Amino acid sequence: DSAEFASGSDKGLDSLYQFIKKNHTLKIEIRGHVNTALIISPRRYTAVKLSVLRAQAIYNYLVGRGIQPERLTYVGYSDWQKKVKLPKLMTQRLLWFMVWLLPLYLPLSAQGQGSVSGTVKTEAGDAVVSASVTAENSSTKSKTTVTSNGEGAFTFSGLANGRYTFTVSSVGYNTETVTGTVSDAGLQLAVVLKIAAQSLEDIVVVGYGTQRKKDVTGAVKSVKAESFNRGIVNNPQQLLQGKVAGVNITSSSGEPGAPVNIVIRGAASVRNSSAPLFVVDGVPLDNAGTGTGDALNFLNPQDIASMDVLKDASATAIYGSRGANGVIIITTKRGRAGTFGASTDWQDEIFRTGNTYENNLTLSGGADKLVYYASLSAQNQTGILKGSKMKRYTGRFNATQKFWDDRLSIDVNLTAANTNNRRPPIDGLLGSAISNNPTLPARDADGNPAKFENAGNPLLDLELYKDIASVNRVLGNISPTLRIIKGLTYKLNFGIDNTTTTRDIVNFANAVPQRDGRFETQSLLLRNRLIENYLTYTTDIDKHTFSALAGHSYQNIFYQYRSSSINKLPLNDLDPVYNPGIGQELTMANNRPDGNANISELQSYFARINYAFNDRYLLTASFRMDGSTKFGENNQYGYFPSFSLGWNIKEEAFMANSAFSALKLRGGWGMTGNQEIDPKSTQALFKTEVSSGTSYPLYPSGAYPPGT
Repeated sequence: DSAEFASGSDKGLDSLYQFIKKNHTLKIEIRGHVNTALIISPRRYTAVKLSVLRAQAIYNYLVGRGIQPERLTYVGYSDWQKKVKLPKLMTQRLLWFMVWLLPLYLPLSAQGQGSVSGTVKTEAGDAVVSASVTAENSSTKSKTTVTSNGEGAFTFSGLANGRYTFTVSSVGYNTETVTGTVSDAGLQLAVVLKIAAQSLEDIVVVGYGTQRKKDVTGAVKSVKAESFNRGIVNNPQQLLQGKVAGVNITSSSGEPGAPVNIVIRGAASVRNSSAPLFVVDGVPLDNAGTGTGDALNFLNPQDIASMDVLKDASATAIYGSRGANGVIIITTKRGRAGTFGASTDWQDEIFRTGNTYENNLTLSGGADKLVYYASLSAQNQTGILKGSKMKRYTGRFNATQKFWDDRLSIDVNLTAANTNNRRPPIDGLLGSAISNNPTLPARDADGNPAKFENAGNPLLDLELYKDIASVNRVLGNISPTLRIIKGLTYKLNFGIDNTTTTRDIVNFANAVPQRDGRFETQSLLLRNRLIENYLTYTTDIDKHTFSALAGHSYQNIFYQYRSSSINKLPLNDLDPVYNPGIGQELTMANNRPDGNANISELQSYFARINYAFNDRYLLTASFRMDGSTKFGENNQYGYFPSFSLGWNIKEEAFMANSAFSALKLRGGWGMTGNQEIDPKSTQALFKTEVSSGTSYPLYPSGAYPPGT
């Protein structure tokens, strides 16, 4: 009907599509010219006055409706000029068809593009970071997805004008849907997300996978970014303080970068550390640390999206010989910053107000198949004791790319950090400040630290001592996930954690009081490599929900430590850090080089089954077999089974009108281990010592020669 074409209705567009679809042998060539567009079949053609843009609109519409591209050929203006003149014969039917369709193309070709910007906030007015915002065109059904930035803002650009539906979602909030019309003038949106009433639908990371919170049968606590401690946060552990029952977090001292102790449900080891296993983006860290300070110091707290604490044996048994002290799974994203302070008396000379200065830059975005976020952070923290400071520079990049109709997904996580930690001589400094003669001046007439032959000065101790540790750490992993068939996925996880540490300790020489001076340097290399392969199968049959996991893991950890020293430094301004050769005394008695190295390997097989009936009755069973080079030859492998049961009482019919929002009964049993012992401690060792007391009696008389 020509009236339908003239009105530009969807029915007119559909008639064009149906006409070409019905004539399945017809091949169409669309030629764009300044004033003319031609639609031609092998034996007939028609010429109508259409611009190049209108011809392009015809082509794009037909392809969008599913007409095979091989049936359509578009020739642009430059190619048109090269074409020979076509026959003047044309068919009446196709001519009238195009004339009827002409008004339809006018609005289609004139269609412009617009932009959309907006914000996503909570009911309290706080920005919702990394919220997913999807724009769906009401006509073409095409979708585009972006994520909100650190201020909750998002932007779409290049959207075709028209009616759109915007879907906004974020973990822990109800999904909101708004509609709007995109035009050349743009569109502004303000979306408010409400906290999800049904928080039990939240996803909890349980090791090698996730579960709905309501389906978890072990003792697992998940803390999301919005629930982290606010204010001054200088290390990741502080995010959890006071947030999880049974988790005790204390700092070993107040100096910047000092180790932070975490104990989950009490000490689980008599002779070894009670520190839990940390898993960052799927990579288990080695509890040997980095040789200085806090093992998690390389992480910027602002980059952390969630921390999941696995507390009981049924939950941690999936990590076998490393699960006895509990497991903390860290998933990274982004965060915030702050500052703090303190001071005191004659001790005023060595104390000061401590501060933390931090700058963060975060970028995020993506398209339908690619989502990424990156962050840069610089932190400068000064301690309350003069000479105590820490500088940390952190960069992070995470990305997810999908292929093959979302059957293949590749996750990439990368963190690079440089930490410089300067420490004063804490051991003797505090005692000296408390016991020093209060009648002695702290400084001389020139304002320099006063020097006394028979008395100390804490300010001079600060000036003559330097202890600087520099740590460079790179943690990264790549994790492809392939959906083989419906419900069955294969995942590969390859990760590496590489740390190099250099620590220089200088006691400068001095005349009054007399000090010879000493320089010591220490270096550490820690390389942790991981490769894991596992299959996951999930299915739902009526009221039955079933998932199974089976996999293999191999981890190789190389550790190397070396130290050297030299005594009697010259009385000048030269720094032995840059030239240790200025020292004048080097003896085996006082400056013997030291070092050690070891390789630890862990090979594991693991499996887990989850079953739920009608969201009420829950079962989880897991098994892990760990083979560690730290174990003795007669007990190379350890076996760690577990099972747990749960009953969602709230889902029962008799609880429909109860006052409880959630009520669950659960119980579990499991076996875990602790392999955090020194490498080779279960093996026979030979000790090498050069002395006359360890010589072999090779001579009939006289002193024995030194030996081993």
